[in-house]
Amino acid sequence: MENNTLQTQLTDLFNITGNSTHQVLEFKKGINNVIVFDPGANHTSFCKSSISRIDGKTGQLFYGATPIEEKISETDFEGLAFQLITQSDNNPSGELQFSRGMHRYFVLDAEIQTVLQHLPSSIHPMDFLLVGVTALSGIEEKYLPGNEDPLVQAQFIIAQLFVIAAYYYQLQNKITWNSSTSEQPVYHRFLQQVSPEKADLYAPLFNIILMLHAEHGQNCSTATVRNIASAGGDIYTAIASGIAAFKGRLHGGASQYVSQMYNEIIQRDISASEFIAEKMSRREVIYGFGHRIYKNWDPRARIMYNMLQSDDPVYASVDVIRRLAFELTDHVSNDTYFSSRFIFPNPDLFNNVFYTLFGMPSSMNTVMLSLSRVAGWIAHYYENLSDRLPIIRPQELYK
Repeated sequence: MENNTLQTQLTDLFNITGNSTHQVLEFKKGINNVIVFDPGANHTSFCKSSISRIDGKTGQLFYGATPIEEKISETDFEGLAFQLITQSDNNPSGELQFSRGMHRYFVLDAEIQTVLQHLPSSIHPMDFLLVGVTALSGIEEKYLPGNEDPLVQAQFIIAQLFVIAAYYYQLQNKITWNSSTSEQPVYHRFLQQVSPEKADLYAPLFNIILMLHAEHGQNCSTATVRNIASAGGDIYTAIASGIAAFKGRLHGGASQYVSQMYNEIIQRDISASEFIAEKMSRREVIYGFGHRIYKNWDPRARIMYNMLQSDDPVYASVDVIRRLAFELTDHVSNDTYFSSRFIFPNPDLFNNVFYTLFGMPSSMNTVMLSLSRVAGWIAHYYENLSDRLPIIRPQELYK
């Protein structure tokens, strides 16, 4: 088919526009007999959003209009959550009020505690988190009586996620909940519950890791949250659904498999190059590398890589896996097989090192990521409602 004929047909069907990275085809009104077959929806946009933007070709991530490298130097995780949800910058008083609200809701509720105590001890921590979040709808009226302010709901949910995650760790390690109050950020108070002697040391690092993973566009879990929002589902169900999607091994769950990779290399006492060669010979996945969107270094991975290059003694306890991460990175970066296919380190290769540093078992890696991503999920939930988008209803092609 000649290009001019194709162009004529496209203009009959679509309004054609563009931005800095894509040509955009938008169906004209009244077109009902055409559908697009796009498995994985890699070329499909079902919403417009101002929350974040990814330029995969150049390896850039923007929160709003600000590069992530700048954003993480301007605020902390609580302030960033406020900015993402409200899509605003430079509102110190609003950020302060939002943070104080979160501090108020950092409490282990007796009813939630009872629900979580009766779960099987072998339950996966992501399922533990999912149950806890779903149960929050049952105590909302106790803490938010008659209050439907989205920001107050967001304060409550974010604080409670940190509480539920900390409580899981405590149950597994037979630690008693510390009910003392504090004006420290929720991420600091989380560390005080799981590793009180190291909380002050690790809190600044944890804050950065949280900000790096707070939002990342229309990924699988965020799209799931928007699906629930489009159906009129409540925010607790939406966040729980995001957690369920995030658990998948091809999504947030991949972080746990990177930990297993590190453990295998160390236990077998082989080099990073030997491990990669084995994996390639068996055509198996090498977790911690590659991303569907980025054709360059993921900026989040680069930031963590640079952090770990420091000689700060804080990293002494994880020096073995830190050096292993560097060895894996060096091998892949210098192998044309990977570079020619745009395969670069992704964040999971490095966030594992930090979660291990914080004392987390590998099974909790995706929980730790969820503590970050909840900010983005909430932002997308409310943006979807604000834009009054129709219920999401893709179509299938009958086989």
